[in-house]
Amino acid sequence: MFTKQEIKNNILGVFEIFLFMRQGLDRFSSSKKSAIHSFLIPVAMIPLLILIWILKSDGTPLTLLIVLHSVRIVLSSILSLSAVFCISKGLKKNEHFFRYITACNWFSIASLILTVPIFLQLGLDINLFEKIEVYAIFMSLVDYLYLAYITTQVFRIPWELGASTAILIMGIDQTMLKAMSMLKALIV
Repeated sequence: MFTKQEIKNNILGVFEIFLFMRQGLDRFSSSKKSAIHSFLIPVAMIPLLILIWILKSDGTPLTLLIVLHSVRIVLSSILSLSAVFCISKGLKKNEHFFRYITACNWFSIASLILTVPIFLQLGLDINLFEKIEVYAIFMSLVDYLYLAYITTQVFRIPWELGASTAILIMGIDQTMLKAMSMLKALIV
């Protein structure tokens, strides 16, 4: 699992990235082992993401929601990482790829913190916003902004290329979401 020092160092890195501090990315290991272990963080968060979709559901059977969203998350991740790997290989910067994975996976903790208002709104029936969808869109855009920053800084590329990579990943995510919605409509 993770050592106490590794957790402390990576959490500090997440906080520094949140403040757009370049040294935050240097805290993450560039080893393959660290990258693989870091997948435990987003995997542990999948049930919380699915819970949001369940609370927001429109009467779709629970099992179908869980299966569709789990498959969507996994496929989006595989396609996104494949795209970033191809970009890093094309730029001859694949030595930074595992640091990118580790940083993104650990940064999902910050993304989870941004979802707290959504959990409060949906789970506790507290009306924080007129339309929670506006906040969800804002939160998604903030996630893609940080993804562009992480990409730019880890691979040491111009910000335009980092932003383009984040937009590509956003396109993959939105396409998978649309495909899942169409599949759900066909099944239900």
